[in-house]
Amino acid sequence: MKYYMLLPDRDSDDGAFLEELSASPVEDFEFFDCIALKDRFPSDVVMDMSKDDPDMRVLYDIVENLDSLLIVSEPFKELLMKFDCGEVEFLPVKIRNQRDKIEATNYFIVNLVDSVDYINKKETKIEFSALDNSLISSIENIVLKEDGIPAEKALFRSNEFPKGYVVSETLKNTIEDANMENVKFVETSEYDSALY
Repeated sequence: MKYYMLLPDRDSDDGAFLEELSASPVEDFEFFDCIALKDRFPSDVVMDMSKDDPDMRVLYDIVENLDSLLIVSEPFKELLMKFDCGEVEFLPVKIRNQRDKIEATNYFIVNLVDSVDYINKKETKIEFSALDNSLISSIENIVLKEDGIPAEKALFRSNEFPKGYVVSETLKNTIEDANMENVKFVETSEYDSALY
């Protein structure tokens, strides 16, 4: 089976871009630790559209943001719930526009708690972070470790590269058939983190 990186489509010139998450007592870096957060995640989190981009305010099914979180619409969430994503939390956020009005209340941060060891590190071009040698800072032309991916898993990430969301071909096709907007797929073997 082929696998793809799931990304926001940066070719959009009107899609909203959200500022940094502030969700005390949850720190933004904790979203990349592959840990459960729902018990500490506040019920009234608001994320702001960037005031630097006042013309970019359309809320699509994936919303790009400064923290590289996977933030999705309610229809996208409902679609994901039909697939095996392992242990996953959908953490609700409200989105405030550049005029300080709440634009939407039905968006969710997808927090994948499980980690899947899918990267063949011997054959993939990788650089590890100078600050934390357990985290990948750049990666390209991913070679998959096929025996590390559970056959039924449709959406997953690795705790070594937690900002990279991978989907199965089946889930990719379902997302495309559902006409989800602002979604881009790049085959893992062609992915370069420097470009996305």
